[in-house]
Amino acid sequence: LAEQANQGKDFLEVVGCDDTTCPLGTFYFNIPLNNLSDEKYEALPKIIVRDTITNEEIKMAIQEYNADFLWFYDDTFSLDKERAYEFCKRIKKIRKKKDIRWICQLTVHNSDKKLLKTLKDSGCMAVSWGFESYSPKVLKSMNKPITPQQIDTAIKNSMEVGMPIQGNFL
Repeated sequence: LAEQANQGKDFLEVVGCDDTTCPLGTFYFNIPLNNLSDEKYEALPKIIVRDTITNEEIKMAIQEYNADFLWFYDDTFSLDKERAYEFCKRIKKIRKKKDIRWICQLTVHNSDKKLLKTLKDSGCMAVSWGFESYSPKVLKSMNKPITPQQIDTAIKNSMEVGMPIQGNFL
């Protein structure tokens, strides 16, 4: 998906949460090492382990590593919709200076067309959905609070706003 969305260009993956409201508190960069000088490689341990991501860190990724594509691995990205909308505002301001693209993860139980449109408007190239399974029995056995109908709605809404998707299954 990253290769398609970024048309083969180098990219920077951002794993974790974008602010201090994240209940998981995890964050790291996954940078293609062949693109780093020895000096920047040596600096990585000081950059990698973080519990938040700020505008400054995104700007640093753009300035220091010339990143033009970010992939946010954050299972909680849309748990608090206001947090997601605020993130979209923040990244949209950053995009005024450089046309970066990005991808995020969403859960099907609380995402809607308004959120998908906002994501797309702020430069999101695709959504990685946590479908997990289409079987109600399997979803129940995994304690997943989603239904096949919610999966259908997520796919339908994504298609209606023109948002490419990736489905993740356990």
